[in-house]
Amino acid sequence: MTQRNSLAAPALAAFGIVLLGLSAWAFAQEGKTYLLHANTAVTSIALRSPADPTGLGVATRNEVLRACERTLRSEKSFELMVLSSIKFEDLAQKCADIAEGIAADAPTFSFAWAIAARAAAVAGDWPKMNQYLKASQQTAPNQQWIGRLRFEIADIHYEHLNEASRPLYDQDLAMLIKSNKGIPYIARQYVGDVGFRSRITAVLQDMSEADQRRYISTLRRMLPR
Repeated sequence: MTQRNSLAAPALAAFGIVLLGLSAWAFAQEGKTYLLHANTAVTSIALRSPADPTGLGVATRNEVLRACERTLRSEKSFELMVLSSIKFEDLAQKCADIAEGIAADAPTFSFAWAIAARAAAVAGDWPKMNQYLKASQQTAPNQQWIGRLRFEIADIHYEHLNEASRPLYDQDLAMLIKSNKGIPYIARQYVGDVGFRSRITAVLQDMSEADQRRYISTLRRMLPR
């Protein structure tokens, strides 16, 4: 019994050291991500280097990806006009690397695929944009907030969607029409974008009468009187 205890003690000590090391590593991965957070999304992404972690938890990674989402919309922003030392192209590449890295590590992380698709669109890499839009749609077909992000990317660059991506665009559009949060956004698109009208008409034709009436009712409330 004494011999067994003498063997167990070093094993427990070794396990404790390993556990402590893993805890320290996880803390560094999560903690450094938050330390890199600056006043704005643009400056937060600008601070990052390729070796910096993106965190381990979903919440931490979402925060980094949201910073990238805002950064990828900032090309014409006043902030970048003032911060002349920061180049939008460099920020976009960092966001592409971040999103692709997270998606490679967690292939079901639909938000990461969507941000990777936006970064690819910014770079004019249409094959990658289509590939990443498809991956995002396949991993989260019914999440309205991610679907809206995918729809925005695909709608802006509709002429660059391939044959596989256009049916997925239609699916996201139908999902947004059925969504209480999505339908006002889609109605505003109809009012403001003439080219969009034929695309939504084609999708609405295959939807239920109830969905059609609800959409038309929402649209009428937005039209100028």
